[in-house]
Amino acid sequence: MRNLLTRTEGATQDYRLHAVLFLFAICIRVFFLIWIDEPILFFKYPFFAEKIASGMDIGERLVDLSPFYLYFLAVLNKLFDVSWQFIKCFQIIIGAANALLVFVIGTRLFERRAAFIGALIFAAYGNLIVFETTLE
Repeated sequence: MRNLLTRTEGATQDYRLHAVLFLFAICIRVFFLIWIDEPILFFKYPFFAEKIASGMDIGERLVDLSPFYLYFLAVLNKLFDVSWQFIKCFQIIIGAANALLVFVIGTRLFERRAAFIGALIFAAYGNLIVFETTLE
């Protein structure tokens, strides 16, 4: 593991650490999605997105919702008729990719070990996992 955390220069970079980090982030999010996600608690956005997609008015409720995300879900629902589980899985992949992004930026700004630790913390941060695995 020590050799993986040292900086490698040149065109032949080893991406094993990237793969480990990505898989770690995916596994944590999938665990949360399977075992902890309670659909009744996180159904506010899908409920209103379905109303918007069907042409109904949502009234004053928009005040406490993020409008871009709500309309994004409504467009996906209207145009592609995707399931809510598919959207959650897509968000999981984006969240795991964000952990990789933290690692890549961290290796540019700090040493590789510090970047890896920061990316691990990011990958396991509970509040981010909740937002990425639910429709909130």
